[in-house]
Amino acid sequence: MADLESPRETALAFLERRVEQLNEVMVAQQHDIAVLNQKIEQLQAQLRNMREDAVERRPPHY
Repeated sequence: MADLESPRETALAFLERRVEQLNEVMVAQQHDIAVLNQKIEQLQAQLRNMREDAVERRPPHY
């Protein structure tokens, strides 16, 4: 019986470590996504400003 517990404990320890690693990756990805979302918002604001400026500066023949 003790022989069966050792491989099970080893497998469980491996799986626990794998879950910790996946959690670390997920946290890093969530951070990256938040940064990218912020950059998208900034770019959208810049684009809006550029469009507004372009409308205000139309050539006289329009």
